[in-house]
Amino acid sequence: MSFVPTNGAGRATGIFRWEPNCDQTTLATPLEVTFQLREATCVPVGQQRTVRFEVASADTLTFLPPNIFTPNTDGTNDFFELRDLPPNFCNAEFSDIKIFNRWGKQVYTSTSRNFRWDGSNMPAGAYYYLIVYTDKRRYKGNVTIAR
Repeated sequence: MSFVPTNGAGRATGIFRWEPNCDQTTLATPLEVTFQLREATCVPVGQQRTVRFEVASADTLTFLPPNIFTPNTDGTNDFFELRDLPPNFCNAEFSDIKIFNRWGKQVYTSTSRNFRWDGSNMPAGAYYYLIVYTDKRRYKGNVTIAR
């Protein structure tokens, strides 16, 4: 943590910087920091503010992937890709994605967060995906190829 104050006549500002690490995600209580203003005037009036910081786990984010794509090479929605994957966070990192057809046969797999499935050689219809993170979190859903 660091705090850099900038003082001036009638005004006090500062920049507070905190870069939490993975150990801080398991704190029993949130981090509380108390800021105190000390004046150097004839009649000083001290002020105090307490701020509470908590590290939010990545699993608290809402993840809503698209459920359809149109691989017709028009430059719009030609791939199934997930730009808004939950972020890698401490021991929770993207592991892989697998895509299955309606009979349960795996038709695609990737270990890249930046995967782009074009559905090549696949007929239009419903497919099912399974996204796995290293902390065993799983996201399941369906995606439709519309041609």
